[in-house]
Amino acid sequence: MEGQPRFQYGGYGFNIVDAWPVGWAYTDQCYIDYIDGEYFLFDLLHPGVRVVLFVVI
Repeated sequence: MEGQPRFQYGGYGFNIVDAWPVGWAYTDQCYIDYIDGEYFLFDLLHPGVRVVLFVVI
């Protein structure tokens, strides 16, 4: 997963798998949810759009 954007949250590391959605800002309020065995990043300003995350251990 080298070269992919990553961030730390809640004691875990996450790599962003999907492309960053158009219209999302890095300053938007976001949250992480676990759905059907995968982690996703959601932006409160853009409901219905999600980004796949990979957990780095």
